[in-house]
Amino acid sequence: MSNAPSIISESWKTREGPAIFATVSKDGVPNIVYVGALDLLDEGSLVIANNYFEKTKANLATTQTAALLFMDANKKAYQFKGTLSEHSEGPAFDRMKAINPSRHPGHTAVVLHVTEVYSGSNKLY
Repeated sequence: MSNAPSIISESWKTREGPAIFATVSKDGVPNIVYVGALDLLDEGSLVIANNYFEKTKANLATTQTAALLFMDANKKAYQFKGTLSEHSEGPAFDRMKAINPSRHPGHTAVVLHVTEVYSGSNKLY
C-alpha cells in the first residue's frame, strides 16, 4: 500500500469546504460533526482542531477510530479512515494552532492516522 501518501496528498490539494468527521462510542453509537480547521500533518495523517468536541472527545477516549469525508473541486468524495491520537503540545498541536481561527479555542489537536482511503465504493488504499 505504498501509494497512500500520494493519494492522500493529491486528493487533499483540491479539497473544498468543511469535512465531515465521524467517530463511534464504545457502545457503537456514531457521532458526526463538521470540521473546518484541519490540514495535512504529514504524508499519512491529518490534524483537526478540537474546538468544541464533546461527544467526539468522549469517543476518542474509548475507541480511537474515525472516518473523515470531504469533497474536492470536482465534487469527487474521499473518505479517510484510521486511528486517532490527541495532542496538547508538540508539532501536531503547533500545526493545529497555526490553522485554527483565533476566535476558536483550539483545546487540543486530534490527529487522524490514515489507514484506508476510499473514493465512493472504490478502495484506493
